[in-house]
Amino acid sequence: MSYWQSRAGKVIWPIVEAGRKAGEAPKAVLAQIDAAYPFGAREHHPYKMWLAVRREAVRRLGLEKAALAPKLAPLFEEARQ
Repeated sequence: MSYWQSRAGKVIWPIVEAGRKAGEAPKAVLAQIDAAYPFGAREHHPYKMWLAVRREAVRRLGLEKAALAPKLAPLFEEARQ
């Protein structure tokens, strides 16, 4: 795991756990994750690593399909079968 992924994980995973314990809706937890971005400008390598960890959080929250653009949802379903 890279330095930036590790830093992103230290922000994202506590939010996910707290949201689960509080019984919050997954989309609300995702909004909290997005609001907690700590690296300044959303560009370059730190942002890419944030997005990688965020994608895993989306998967664990069960929001994979919801996070996709509507045009991509059927392709996602095909890939899972």
